[in-house]
Amino acid sequence: MSAPPPPSTPVRAASRRAVYTAMFIDAMGSGVWMPFDLIFFTQARGQPVQLTGAAMTAGALVGLVVGLLSGPVVDRAGPRHLLVASNVVRALAFALYPFVDSLWHVMAIVFLTVSADRVFWTSNVPFIGTLVSGRAVDQFIGTCSVLRVTGMGIGAGVAGFFATSYRVLNVFAGINAVSFLLAALLLVPVVGARPAVAAPAATPDNERSRMPLVLRDRAFLLFCLTQTCFVLINSSFIVILPLVIVDAFHGPTWLPGISIVAGNIILATMQRPVLARAARRSRSQVLLSSVWFYLAAFFLLAGADLVPSAMIAVVLIASVVGAVAEVISAPLMAAAAFEAGPAHAKGRYSAVFQATFGLAQAAAPAIFASLLGLGNSALWLALAAVSVLVVPLIVHLRGRLPPSVLLTAPGREADAGLEAQA
Repeated sequence: MSAPPPPSTPVRAASRRAVYTAMFIDAMGSGVWMPFDLIFFTQARGQPVQLTGAAMTAGALVGLVVGLLSGPVVDRAGPRHLLVASNVVRALAFALYPFVDSLWHVMAIVFLTVSADRVFWTSNVPFIGTLVSGRAVDQFIGTCSVLRVTGMGIGAGVAGFFATSYRVLNVFAGINAVSFLLAALLLVPVVGARPAVAAPAATPDNERSRMPLVLRDRAFLLFCLTQTCFVLINSSFIVILPLVIVDAFHGPTWLPGISIVAGNIILATMQRPVLARAARRSRSQVLLSSVWFYLAAFFLLAGADLVPSAMIAVVLIASVVGAVAEVISAPLMAAAAFEAGPAHAKGRYSAVFQATFGLAQAAAPAIFASLLGLGNSALWLALAAVSVLVVPLIVHLRGRLPPSVLLTAPGREADAGLEAQA
């Protein structure tokens, strides 16, 4: 007689669908809002531009600290309830956006949204770890990335038609609040369901609540430095390339948007097949292969202004090649960070990893602007050098981190997990 199917199988399938749907709705709301937050505060709410930017930065930096402090809470209480709570807090924050009428309101509301956002991402991968395990985590994160890219593209595309209507921007703030609340409601049944992956054994309180456990892990901190490099080179295609196209290349005004759309199409269409192939190799091999794509993209952009007649083609090719590199590297780094932490400290490790991610994103505009001041070639060759730096870091970390993080190629069990998700 054949054995009955594991009781957790339907729970896992329903949980995956709920997470995917919640992620898509969440991303559409973010896509509606992210390109227009500064426009909203300055134009719809009448705040001065320079001071608004400073207030937003201050609120965001303090919010990163809250995300860092959420790690021990994830380890004590688990990631599931925090994931839902972070969506509820973001819904509340966006419901308050239309009532902003001073700079301290700007700082407070950005602090609230960034805090909840960092708590969400600190909880997200440990939560995924309760649904799937092994290299199946890579594919799950990759699928979520596809849905986020698609949802944000739809949201941004819809909102773009109304960017100059300040009354509509107030309405969009409310729509974003509803999207986060709906995402939270979709996750409630998942939070109540029995985890498909067994929870770790209980750990003494003095080991479960201390951040120094992570800060003493030099190999993991070096891994976070590697992630900083990846975040900087990934974000260059969104943060600085549009400005380079218009100011340095004197390209058409439609080209920045098209270059981002081209990259998003690659992210949406290639994520799953690329990760399916990558699952047959160790993460370190795949991450190292992504460096070649980044180098190709940056060398193309470094010389794009030397051949004006081919500039448009070069920019689009570089955007596509850079997106391929991100398809390869981003989900694997997130999954590897989850694998790096001991079972009883996943939350703290995720918090430090996410704080590194946030700091790199915050620093990117200033770094890129300074490099661009030295010239177009200096900018992209510097980013090429950052890409090269990734190679010795990963090679060094292969022997310092647990083998399951970067070295171990998947076995039959991991492959089965990937097939179950497809």
